[in-house]
Amino acid sequence: MRHTTSMILIVVLAFITGRPLFADALQVTATPVSATTKRGQPVAMAVNLKNVLAPREPVTITAEDEWEDEFGVARSTTASATITVVQPVKVNRYKVIIPALFALVAGSAKIDGQPVAPALDTGQLTFEIDRTLIEGESVTLEYSVKAQ
Repeated sequence: MRHTTSMILIVVLAFITGRPLFADALQVTATPVSATTKRGQPVAMAVNLKNVLAPREPVTITAEDEWEDEFGVARSTTASATITVVQPVKVNRYKVIIPALFALVAGSAKIDGQPVAPALDTGQLTFEIDRTLIEGESVTLEYSVKAQ
């Protein structure tokens, strides 16, 4: 029985770890895709980062126990467990280059509606996300820039 259970676990682990996890895991969409602005006029930007990994089929592990009753009759009992595999994506940070003719509008940066203070260094705006998204979850960043 111990050998059978070990083989089942090895097969399950191979199934779980053997599938690709990194192809198109994070969908990034930004709006507006295109905009026209005048000097000093802010342009609101919204970025959505979404975990789009395809859901995996649940894995079922089945085990069988062979035994004898008090009369020496061979019997067996089975048990099974279903494991749902969650495919998380850890988002560390989001970086965007702000062209020299533009400036970040103070106080406009938000992550999921909450105000944040992203780092701005040499025209690069960096949002520290540090969030793990499970299948279908997303995080939304907002900020405004204005032409100088």
